[in-house]
Amino acid sequence: QSQAMSRPWTADEFPQIASWVERISSNLDSCVEAAQRPAFYLPMVDTLSSDEPLPPLVAVLMPVVQNCRGVSRGLTARAMLHIANGDEASARRDILAIYRLARHLSNAPVVIQSLVGIASESQSNACVLQLLNAGLLNEKSASEWLTAINSLPAFEPSVEILETGERLTALDLVQAIKLRGPQSLSFFMTVNNHRLQQDALDWNAALRTVNDWYDQIVTSARTPDFPAR
Repeated sequence: QSQAMSRPWTADEFPQIASWVERISSNLDSCVEAAQRPAFYLPMVDTLSSDEPLPPLVAVLMPVVQNCRGVSRGLTARAMLHIANGDEASARRDILAIYRLARHLSNAPVVIQSLVGIASESQSNACVLQLLNAGLLNEKSASEWLTAINSLPAFEPSVEILETGERLTALDLVQAIKLRGPQSLSFFMTVNNHRLQQDALDWNAALRTVNDWYDQIVTSARTPDFPAR
Protein backbone atom coordinates (compact mmCIF):
# COMPACT_ATOMS: atom_id res chain seq x y z
CA GLN A 1 0.00 0.00 0.00
CA SER A 2 2.86 2.40 0.76
CA GLN A 3 4.19 1.97 -2.79
CA ALA A 4 0.72 2.59 -4.24
CA MET A 5 0.64 5.91 -2.38
CA SER A 6 4.14 7.01 -3.39
CA ARG A 7 4.16 6.50 -7.18
CA PRO A 8 1.88 5.69 -10.13
CA TRP A 9 0.88 2.04 -10.27
CA THR A 10 -1.34 -0.26 -12.31
CA ALA A 11 -3.94 -2.87 -11.43
CA ASP A 12 -1.71 -5.56 -12.95
CA GLU A 13 1.11 -4.50 -10.65
CA PHE A 14 -0.92 -4.41 -7.40
CA PRO A 15 -4.15 -6.37 -7.99
CA GLN A 16 -5.09 -6.49 -4.30
CA ILE A 17 -4.73 -2.73 -3.90
CA ALA A 18 -6.74 -2.24 -7.11
CA SER A 19 -9.51 -4.43 -5.69
CA TRP A 20 -9.48 -2.45 -2.46
CA VAL A 21 -9.68 0.87 -4.31
CA GLU A 22 -12.59 -0.42 -6.39
CA ARG A 23 -14.45 -1.57 -3.26
CA ILE A 24 -14.18 1.80 -1.54
CA SER A 25 -14.59 3.98 -4.64
CA SER A 26 -18.17 4.97 -3.86
CA ASN A 27 -17.13 6.00 -0.34
CA LEU A 28 -14.21 7.97 -1.75
CA ASP A 29 -16.57 9.70 -4.17
CA SER A 30 -18.72 10.77 -1.21
CA CYS A 31 -15.61 12.12 0.53
CA VAL A 32 -14.61 14.05 -2.61
CA GLU A 33 -18.05 15.67 -2.62
CA ALA A 34 -17.93 16.37 1.12
CA ALA A 35 -14.49 18.00 0.88
CA GLN A 36 -15.99 20.67 -1.38
CA ARG A 37 -18.16 21.96 1.47
CA PRO A 38 -17.09 25.39 2.74
CA ALA A 39 -16.60 24.32 6.36
CA PHE A 40 -15.86 21.24 8.46
CA TYR A 41 -17.17 21.10 12.03
CA LEU A 42 -15.85 18.38 14.33
CA PRO A 43 -16.86 18.91 17.97
CA MET A 44 -14.90 17.23 20.76
CA VAL A 45 -17.43 14.94 22.47
CA ASP A 46 -16.74 12.35 25.15
CA THR A 47 -18.29 8.87 24.82
CA LEU A 48 -18.70 8.04 28.50
CA SER A 49 -22.05 7.31 30.11
CA SER A 50 -23.79 10.11 31.95
CA ASP A 51 -22.98 8.64 35.40
CA GLU A 52 -19.23 8.76 34.81
CA PRO A 53 -17.11 11.88 35.41
CA LEU A 54 -16.23 13.86 32.32
CA PRO A 55 -12.67 13.21 31.14
CA PRO A 56 -10.26 16.10 30.66
CA LEU A 57 -10.18 17.45 27.11
CA VAL A 58 -6.81 15.82 26.46
CA ALA A 59 -8.43 12.39 26.92
CA VAL A 60 -11.33 12.88 24.49
CA LEU A 61 -11.04 10.44 21.61
CA MET A 62 -11.12 11.75 18.03
CA PRO A 63 -11.66 8.70 15.79
CA VAL A 64 -12.97 10.84 12.91
CA VAL A 65 -9.55 12.47 12.61
CA GLN A 66 -7.88 9.10 12.07
CA ASN A 67 -10.63 8.15 9.62
CA CYS A 68 -9.78 11.30 7.65
CA ARG A 69 -6.21 10.07 7.44
CA GLY A 70 -7.53 6.83 5.93
CA VAL A 71 -9.58 8.83 3.43
CA SER A 72 -6.46 10.72 2.35
CA ARG A 73 -4.59 7.46 1.86
CA GLY A 74 -7.39 5.98 -0.22
CA LEU A 75 -7.63 9.08 -2.41
CA THR A 76 -3.85 9.15 -2.80
CA ALA A 77 -3.74 5.52 -3.95
CA ARG A 78 -6.60 6.12 -6.40
CA ALA A 79 -4.98 9.30 -7.74
CA MET A 80 -1.73 7.42 -8.36
CA LEU A 81 -3.72 4.77 -10.24
CA HIS A 82 -5.38 7.46 -12.37
CA ILE A 83 -1.96 8.97 -13.15
CA ALA A 84 -0.65 5.59 -14.28
CA ASN A 85 -3.71 5.20 -16.52
CA GLY A 86 -3.22 8.67 -18.01
CA ASP A 87 -6.50 9.96 -16.54
CA GLU A 88 -5.46 13.48 -15.54
CA ALA A 89 -9.02 14.71 -14.89
CA SER A 90 -9.81 11.98 -12.36
CA ALA A 91 -6.41 12.37 -10.71
CA ARG A 92 -7.04 16.12 -10.40
CA ARG A 93 -10.40 15.54 -8.73
CA ASP A 94 -8.91 13.23 -6.09
CA ILE A 95 -5.79 15.32 -5.43
CA LEU A 96 -7.77 18.53 -4.98
CA ALA A 97 -10.08 16.68 -2.58
CA ILE A 98 -7.05 15.74 -0.45
CA TYR A 99 -5.94 19.37 -0.45
CA ARG A 100 -9.39 20.54 0.62
CA LEU A 101 -9.61 17.91 3.37
CA ALA A 102 -6.18 18.95 4.65
CA ARG A 103 -7.23 22.61 4.80
CA HIS A 104 -10.42 21.64 6.65
CA LEU A 105 -8.40 19.65 9.19
CA SER A 106 -6.06 22.59 9.77
CA ASN A 107 -8.99 24.59 11.16
CA ALA A 108 -8.88 22.59 14.36
CA PRO A 109 -9.11 23.10 18.11
CA VAL A 110 -6.06 20.91 18.85
CA VAL A 111 -2.70 20.27 17.23
CA ILE A 112 -3.17 16.55 16.51
CA GLN A 113 -5.96 17.28 14.03
CA SER A 114 -3.84 19.92 12.32
CA LEU A 115 -0.92 17.46 12.09
CA VAL A 116 -3.16 15.01 10.23
CA GLY A 117 -3.99 17.87 7.87
CA ILE A 118 -0.28 18.53 7.32
CA ALA A 119 0.28 14.83 6.57
CA SER A 120 -2.60 14.87 4.08
CA GLU A 121 -1.20 17.99 2.42
CA SER A 122 2.13 16.21 2.04
CA GLN A 123 0.39 13.30 0.29
CA SER A 124 -1.33 15.63 -2.16
CA ASN A 125 1.98 17.38 -2.89
CA ALA A 126 3.56 14.01 -3.69
CA CYS A 127 0.71 13.28 -6.10
CA VAL A 128 1.21 16.58 -7.91
CA LEU A 129 4.92 15.86 -8.36
CA GLN A 130 4.11 12.45 -9.84
CA LEU A 131 1.54 14.05 -12.14
CA LEU A 132 4.13 16.53 -13.38
CA ASN A 133 6.69 13.77 -13.91
CA ALA A 134 4.14 11.76 -15.90
CA GLY A 135 3.90 14.53 -18.50
CA LEU A 136 0.09 14.62 -18.44
CA LEU A 137 -0.20 18.41 -18.26
CA ASN A 138 -0.23 20.82 -21.17
CA GLU A 139 -0.20 24.61 -20.88
CA LYS A 140 -3.98 24.83 -20.51
CA SER A 141 -4.32 22.10 -17.87
CA ALA A 142 -1.30 23.41 -15.95
CA SER A 143 -2.95 26.84 -15.82
CA GLU A 144 -6.18 25.24 -14.57
CA TRP A 145 -4.22 23.40 -11.88
CA LEU A 146 -2.57 26.62 -10.71
CA THR A 147 -5.93 28.40 -10.54
CA ALA A 148 -7.51 25.54 -8.59
CA ILE A 149 -4.68 25.35 -6.04
CA ASN A 150 -4.56 29.12 -5.57
CA SER A 151 -8.31 29.15 -4.91
CA LEU A 152 -8.06 26.69 -2.02
CA PRO A 153 -8.76 28.05 1.47
CA ALA A 154 -5.66 29.01 3.42
CA PHE A 155 -4.03 26.52 5.77
CA GLU A 156 -4.86 27.67 9.30
CA PRO A 157 -1.70 28.75 11.20
CA SER A 158 -0.83 26.39 14.05
CA VAL A 159 -0.19 29.36 16.34
CA GLU A 160 -3.93 30.02 16.54
CA ILE A 161 -4.44 26.45 17.77
CA LEU A 162 -1.76 26.94 20.43
CA GLU A 163 -3.34 30.22 21.49
CA THR A 164 -6.79 28.77 22.11
CA GLY A 165 -7.40 25.02 21.93
CA GLU A 166 -4.07 23.76 23.28
CA ARG A 167 -3.98 26.44 26.00
CA LEU A 168 -7.51 25.57 27.13
CA THR A 169 -6.69 21.85 27.06
CA ALA A 170 -3.75 22.41 29.42
CA LEU A 171 -5.80 24.64 31.74
CA ASP A 172 -8.61 22.08 31.74
CA LEU A 173 -6.15 19.35 32.78
CA VAL A 174 -4.99 21.41 35.76
CA GLN A 175 -8.63 21.90 36.77
CA ALA A 176 -9.29 18.17 36.47
CA ILE A 177 -6.33 17.30 38.74
CA LYS A 178 -7.51 19.92 41.23
CA LEU A 179 -11.03 18.46 41.34
CA ARG A 180 -10.30 14.72 41.18
CA GLY A 181 -6.61 14.36 41.93
CA PRO A 182 -4.09 12.32 39.91
CA GLN A 183 -6.79 9.75 39.09
CA SER A 184 -8.15 12.21 36.56
CA LEU A 185 -5.13 11.24 34.45
CA SER A 186 -6.19 7.57 34.39
CA PHE A 187 -8.22 8.20 31.21
CA PHE A 188 -5.00 8.08 29.17
CA MET A 189 -2.15 6.86 31.41
CA THR A 190 -1.39 4.50 34.30
CA VAL A 191 -1.58 6.31 37.62
CA ASN A 192 -0.01 4.91 40.79
CA ASN A 193 -1.81 5.21 44.10
CA HIS A 194 -0.45 8.66 44.82
CA ARG A 195 -2.28 11.05 47.09
CA LEU A 196 -2.19 14.72 46.30
CA GLN A 197 -2.99 17.36 48.86
CA GLN A 198 -5.20 19.33 46.51
CA ASP A 199 -6.35 21.83 49.14
CA ALA A 200 -2.77 22.63 50.11
CA LEU A 201 -1.81 23.82 46.64
CA ASP A 202 -2.31 27.25 45.09
CA TRP A 203 -4.18 26.21 41.94
CA ASN A 204 -4.46 29.79 40.75
CA ALA A 205 -0.66 29.90 40.67
CA ALA A 206 -0.66 26.67 38.65
CA LEU A 207 -3.12 28.11 36.15
CA ARG A 208 -1.10 31.32 35.87
CA THR A 209 2.04 29.27 35.23
CA VAL A 210 0.32 27.39 32.40
CA ASN A 211 -0.86 30.67 30.89
CA ASP A 212 2.61 32.19 31.21
CA TRP A 213 4.16 29.24 29.36
CA TYR A 214 1.59 29.43 26.58
CA ASP A 215 2.11 33.18 26.31
CA GLN A 216 5.81 32.49 25.69
CA ILE A 217 5.06 29.70 23.20
CA VAL A 218 2.58 31.83 21.25
CA THR A 219 4.89 34.86 21.23
CA SER A 220 7.69 32.67 19.89
CA ALA A 221 5.41 31.06 17.29
CA ARG A 222 4.33 34.48 16.02
CA THR A 223 7.96 35.55 15.47
CA PRO A 224 8.49 35.39 11.69
CA ASP A 225 12.29 34.99 11.82
CA PHE A 226 13.20 31.33 12.46
CA PRO A 227 16.55 31.89 14.32
CA ALA A 228 14.86 34.49 16.52
CA ARG A 229 11.96 32.15 17.16
